Amino acid sequence: MQINSINSNLATSNRVEKQVLSKDEVIENKAKELESFFVFQMLQQTQPEVDLDSDFSGGTVEQTFRPILNQYLADEIVEAGGIGLKEDFVNQMKKYEKVDSYGR
Repeated sequence: MQINSINSNLATSNRVEKQVLSKDEVIENKAKELESFFVFQMLQQTQPEVDLDSDFSGGTVEQTFRPILNQYLADEIVEAGGIGLKEDFVNQMKKYEKVDSYGR
């Protein structure tokens, strides 16, 4: 019984923490996600396809897990400072946040 109440309190606490984020924090987080996605796409495009017939290839395992590695690398690159896109994304999001539904 006591464990259930602890879990319930933790779940409520997590929801409250998520709701407390300011608009600026939400924009920062979304800008990080966008930059991470962009870096991920760059990594995907710059690597050759996996040659399944090569003796030195990781085969289908490499083909399966390379995107996971690239996503991890992209997230780490962004956490380490990124490639400078986050600031531009933040500025644009804040600019469009001020525009109302009539485009003013």
